[in-house]
Amino acid sequence: MKLIYSINADMSGALCVAKEIVSITGMTPELIEVDESTKVKYNKIDSFKVEKGEMGIEDYINRNKIIDK
Repeated sequence: MKLIYSINADMSGALCVAKEIVSITGMTPELIEVDESTKVKYNKIDSFKVEKGEMGIEDYINRNKIIDK
């Protein structure tokens, strides 16, 4: 079963929403669709680094990109 949300936010905002969903429900998002051609997995450690300014959004996307086969 899938539950899909659309949010009006940038990538940082999407990571914040994902973090809240995990903390409240314990459910980890399967993916974050950045745009029509880019999907990334949610990575708690990298998300924390983005939040603390230790990693940029582009680095997060590059490290966590889901490659369609």
